[in-house]
Amino acid sequence: MTPIIPIDPHRPDPDRVREAAAAIRAGKLVVLPTDTLYGLGANALDEKAVEKVYQVKRRRLSKPLLIFIGEEEELHELIEALPPLAERLMRAFWPGPLTLVFPASSRLPRVLLGDTSDIAIRLPALPLIRSLVREAGVPITGTSANLSDRPTPPTAQGVLQELGEGVDLLLDGGPCTSQMGSTLIDLTQTPPQLLREGEIPRAAIEELIGPLKG
Repeated sequence: MTPIIPIDPHRPDPDRVREAAAAIRAGKLVVLPTDTLYGLGANALDEKAVEKVYQVKRRRLSKPLLIFIGEEEELHELIEALPPLAERLMRAFWPGPLTLVFPASSRLPRVLLGDTSDIAIRLPALPLIRSLVREAGVPITGTSANLSDRPTPPTAQGVLQELGEGVDLLLDGGPCTSQMGSTLIDLTQTPPQLLREGEIPRAAIEELIGPLKG
């Protein structure tokens, strides 16, 4: 049976964060609440752990995964370059539900990138996620905790029913407060392309940086 740990995402118990971080470092898959939907977390630098994420989600290997960082300073080790407009978007919307696509660093496992050479990164606002990344000492995958092409269940128990015993630990932070994912913007293109409109509306992005593709 998959262990279920109740946790307050806004004031997470340090012992429970340490337990989850140890599981991440050991190559385990952890279901966790995020700023938006429940996510499926694994050590983003562990190729075998990332492969498990694809297997459990039944996700095509051609589709890349997004990753969470705990502090903005961690970004520079994970990307090849900081595209124009990135800093303006980060200042306005990080930490928060905005995922940005950058040219990926060669240190990242190729499997994370799908059939691209880019990496999608988010600095979340939720204290649980940032604490978990800091405690684990590695970036963590943040893909939605669902089977591919299906809606993400709004509760931890719903996620467990959908993904089954493929996950190793489940952090139950209560029902999701949103049914939308993060807004996803590809900064490797000029002008940047809106890949998915989520919690942050297109109008708010365009007011800051001008028209988007898509």
